Amino acid sequence: MGVHGGPDIVEDGLIFAVDAGNGQSYVSGSATCVDMISNLNGTLINTVVYENINQGTWNFDGSDDYIQIGEDLTTLIPGSALSVEGWFKVASLGTNETIFSCVPGNSGAYHWYLRINDSSQLEYAMRSDSGSPFYKSITGGTTLVIDTWYHGCTTWDGSDINLYLNGISDTAAVASSFYISNYNGPKNNIGARVEANTSSPIDEFYGNISSLRYYNKALTAAEVLQNYNATKERFI
Repeated sequence: MGVHGGPDIVEDGLIFAVDAGNGQSYVSGSATCVDMISNLNGTLINTVVYENINQGTWNFDGSDDYIQIGEDLTTLIPGSALSVEGWFKVASLGTNETIFSCVPGNSGAYHWYLRINDSSQLEYAMRSDSGSPFYKSITGGTTLVIDTWYHGCTTWDGSDINLYLNGISDTAAVASSFYISNYNGPKNNIGARVEANTSSPIDEFYGNISSLRYYNKALTAAEVLQNYNATKERFI
């Protein structure tokens, strides 16, 4: 198995990868996880625990757990394109639950987030320069169920946002151009959003998150499917 999760994972444009089941990223019992690409340290906050299932996963209690990745680093603020993907299993539904987020550290609203919304659908939102209030979001068409592993992926190519579930498009593309205000010190978090100038998480995840990857390019539909097929045997 390769460093990034498997021999067939797309590596072009990959700038961030964490995996609870890869010893180069996380060791059971540690309070730290490591990005295998840029070596950004992440800190397990509160009671995030390791579970020895599906070759390794992090469990979040839906209350105050999250993993803080590279606070005050700008690695995960996109330029002209991005892709975010990961494997997750939710233990409850009906509230907003963050999978991965990037929020300014000093003031202002989120740069982007990937979450399960309160209608039990996968959702991605990002800052945009096209229309007030300067956010664009895309929502999947599938109603998720508890205790089921999913591979979620969103891509943005500078013009359109796409959303995929288990390697397949889950909704029509949403047009979006990009906008980031000049906010310093982004807070990059797994399992919650932590708003500017606070240390209190919101929209906490309840369930398991096993691996996450971030690309500085838009994966093609074929590449999304390739990543899903390269990792699915671990979860399905």
